[in-house]
Amino acid sequence: MRIDIKDHALAKAEEVAIVEKLHDFFKGSDTYLASLFTKEFLGWVSKQIKNDFPPDLYHWGFGSTGTRAEIEELKSQWSLCQSLNLELLSQNESLAENLKIKADMVDRIQERMSQLFEDKVDLEMIIAKKVDAIDALELETTALKAKLYDLMNKGGKK
Repeated sequence: MRIDIKDHALAKAEEVAIVEKLHDFFKGSDTYLASLFTKEFLGWVSKQIKNDFPPDLYHWGFGSTGTRAEIEELKSQWSLCQSLNLELLSQNESLAENLKIKADMVDRIQERMSQLFEDKVDLEMIIAKKVDAIDALELETTALKAKLYDLMNKGGKK
């Protein structure tokens, strides 16, 4: 690989081109420099140069602004959020199923209570009729006893 640099006063595009050449040269090789000149590193360096920020390698690996460590942490947090979201969706589905089961149970209980209330009203009406019948029989029995008494007392006087 050959990089021709005539002087140190390079334009931004020339500096980016040098980093791109290094990336292309080491791409696919099993070298330490291939692990440095990655697509992500190339993107970061290009962005830094275009925005007039020096591409400080310390900040790329260890610093606090847009570093690989931060990216990995954000990826980890994103993955955790996705896992939690899936878990919450599963719990939500389970809760929805339980809620439907409970709602169905409430409907059945309300139907049964309504039926029991109707049965209670029917039983109360039957009991009231029976009480009336008993009262009528008691009155009739009392009247028959009175007649029997009269018949027995009249028969003994004659």
